[in-house]
Amino acid sequence: MKRLTNNNGFTLIELITVMVILGVVASFSTSFVVSIMRSAVTVNEQNQLLTNSQLTTGYMVRRLRNALPFSLRITNDESCLQFMPIVSSGLYLNALPSDANGAFAGGSFSPIVVSPFIVKGGQADFLAISASGSDELYGVAPSSLAAIDSITTNTITLVDDKRWLRNSINQRFYIVESPSAFCLVSNELRLYRRVGIENVLVNSTNDYDLLTLSVGQLNNTFTLSSAIEDRNIRITLSLIFSAGQHQIDTVKQVVMRNVP
Repeated sequence: MKRLTNNNGFTLIELITVMVILGVVASFSTSFVVSIMRSAVTVNEQNQLLTNSQLTTGYMVRRLRNALPFSLRITNDESCLQFMPIVSSGLYLNALPSDANGAFAGGSFSPIVVSPFIVKGGQADFLAISASGSDELYGVAPSSLAAIDSITTNTITLVDDKRWLRNSINQRFYIVESPSAFCLVSNELRLYRRVGIENVLVNSTNDYDLLTLSVGQLNNTFTLSSAIEDRNIRITLSLIFSAGQHQIDTVKQVVMRNVP
């Protein structure tokens, strides 16, 4: 008996239908993969932007918290914030010659006797006593700042004779470095070190440390609250960090100690 076998294959219509279905599925799959990749890139850019803003502002906050409060001043058309880093502090034991007590300085080779202190990092460039404003710390002959010649654990010798504007009510002294400055220049956030105290402006062509790129100004970049003898000064940093099509508006406030 002869057995019949069906050797018919797929019809043309069936093949076309399958190809169309596979094309549609492939199209959706490609779009899905592209969408996932774009989302991953976006999330990565946002994470990098957030990390950059946090690291940069965190570094600025740490530096500013260790600054002499009344040394802060805004310069260069409000694009730079100057400050003097504190490297040590303590108490001096005898009243110093000042305008208030009418005494004259004894001489640069008569060391100021102080309680034992240690310089922790930085350079001991200047001695600051009872400053009540940045105008007393900057300039050719600042009234509350003097250049240091040498130090021991319990003495400070100045370069020149000094008659101070006033004594500290607690007989407290601060040893500070030459000024530093955070500056926003051409969308770059820079740190300038060892700025001269006699300079009114920061020279943007000098050497600097680059903190980050693609930074813009949000309102006023730097603002300072007024401070008095027993009230802390407050600094507000307002910056825009950008990366690709994304940006983060960052506002940080730093409250500084003010111990006269």
